[in-house]
Amino acid sequence: MQTIIQWLNCNNGAVMAILTFVYVAATILICSYNHKSAIAAQQQTAESRKQFEEQNRAHVIPKFDVLEGQLYCIVFQNIGKTMADNLQIIVSPDWIDCLKKTQKNSDTGFTLEKLSTLKVFLAAEDKYMYPICIPADGTNDYSLLCQCPLTISISYTSAGKPYKENFELPMKGINCLINNSNYVRMEQKKRESINDISTQLAKISNNLHKPE
Repeated sequence: MQTIIQWLNCNNGAVMAILTFVYVAATILICSYNHKSAIAAQQQTAESRKQFEEQNRAHVIPKFDVLEGQLYCIVFQNIGKTMADNLQIIVSPDWIDCLKKTQKNSDTGFTLEKLSTLKVFLAAEDKYMYPICIPADGTNDYSLLCQCPLTISISYTSAGKPYKENFELPMKGINCLINNSNYVRMEQKKRESINDISTQLAKISNNLHKPE
């Protein structure tokens, strides 16, 4: 024990140097670990914020929809959770020109052309719907719209942050998604007529049973 104490007394400077080195090394390791932890925490916070913004922002997309089983429409819908501000929808001019030449929905072409010059808004879950054609209606409207690619540029702001996306919607083949058979149309009209008759009979019955 005395030997160790004597050795420490004789080598006090060297021992202090070693301890200082160990302390400095440990301090550097701790600082490095804290720095990495801080960076990881910042990245995690930024990623969480990004995910929150993505989940709660406006999100406007184009799509096709069908009215009454026949009328095909182009739709711009906000599938997000907040309003889309400064919304600008630009449909490819060549396709609009084709739409202007259709027999039944040429007015929609002029409407979409004017829409591209405006900045509007679209509430969450709301949509703009524009008729474009009825495939197999005896006209060549559908074939005409398939001659040009339908490309759409949509830009808007959500919570002050700008977004811009480009889309291309395929027109060819959409006629296969619509049931245009005469049988289906006739059956639908029959059901509508029966419902109207039932409604009228119910009104007459109520009027007959009203106390005088």
